[in-house]
Amino acid sequence: MSKTPSLLNGENGIELASLEWLSLHHRVKAPERQQILKRFDIREGDRVLDLGCGPGFWVEMLADIVGKSGAVVGADFDEGLIHHAAKTIALSRPDHDIAFKCISFEEVGDMLGTFDVIFFSNCFCYVPDPQELLRRLAVLVRPGGRVIGRNWDGGVFILNPIPEVTLARMQHLLAEVFDTDRAGPYFDNYFGRKLPGTFRRHGFKKVTGETQVIERWGPADADLSAYIKANGAWWEETVSHKLTPTERDEWRRYFDERDERYVCRSEDFYFCMLEAAVTGYV
Repeated sequence: MSKTPSLLNGENGIELASLEWLSLHHRVKAPERQQILKRFDIREGDRVLDLGCGPGFWVEMLADIVGKSGAVVGADFDEGLIHHAAKTIALSRPDHDIAFKCISFEEVGDMLGTFDVIFFSNCFCYVPDPQELLRRLAVLVRPGGRVIGRNWDGGVFILNPIPEVTLARMQHLLAEVFDTDRAGPYFDNYFGRKLPGTFRRHGFKKVTGETQVIERWGPADADLSAYIKANGAWWEETVSHKLTPTERDEWRRYFDERDERYVCRSEDFYFCMLEAAVTGYV
């Protein structure tokens, strides 16, 4: 199977994890991300671990919430992303207690300190054994603290005016690929729906959850257009070995600025996807 576009690939071929993609992704969804953080009841003075922090976008928002009396630790296995985060946040939040660690998810259990909150966003999809990771995380949280997990679910992806039959066909092929013939590092495009059960099986004292709808009306601006086109390219490359030449050409037309079918310029443009958030209390 052909590789996904370089825009989307992170360290060691991890999908949807490059600096360029994560930056674009954050700019498009920043309003919803700020809103959902407010609903997690993270407080001033809290000590927070942002695991899988990437370029540090969530770290900045978390630091603003906990203030100078709190602390945020950002941890990620990608040395390049950690370097970018540390360099950027040293300038944007110089008076806050913020630290970064370059560690794998497997090593997180060796971290010292007790956290009020552990935040793990859009990273469960890269973890082959989520239960084992939750076991490691739960022991790092103080009594009464909590672990917050977030993840998108790729089964909900609406992009109008692509015809329903065409979009359903691509969704079906994508699901087949993830079910039968994925290659490379572990990646679960449908983990959002599995978050509640994963947290309940761990045995937290209390589990709460909510879904968040991300939706946009068009015409799309530059960032949203780039985000939509990158998603279209990722879908095509992921299922390319299952597409006929005709299907491939038709799909590309919806993401080609020169084509009359280009979705991002359409007055009928509508984009919608679903993300899930679950909190487990220790």
